[in-house]
Amino acid sequence: MPKLIDEYFAPINATLGIQAYRDPITFAKVQWPMGTPERAAIARAQDEAQRIIVIVGTCVCALGLLSTIFFISNVKLPDTQSIEENERQAEELANEKAGKTPQVVNRL
Repeated sequence: MPKLIDEYFAPINATLGIQAYRDPITFAKVQWPMGTPERAAIARAQDEAQRIIVIVGTCVCALGLLSTIFFISNVKLPDTQSIEENERQAEELANEKAGKTPQVVNRL
């Protein structure tokens, strides 16, 4: 932002650019009313700096989203509705693989 402020304040007054960079909000609100070239210069510099920040942030988010889409393998969600049911099905599956006979449990 300092380069942009210097660029836009050069035709007006170079020393105002330093003051505007130190405290841009107070500079724009208190010292220069709407419509003055000084206020327009600081607003334009802030707009352009913010635009760059938003573009970079959007690109970083897009890269994160694309990486999750392409690098996550097939996620299979279970058909179970609760943790207990899921644990019971996992135990039954492990017993079947081990060749054990299922135990009958009276669940109330």
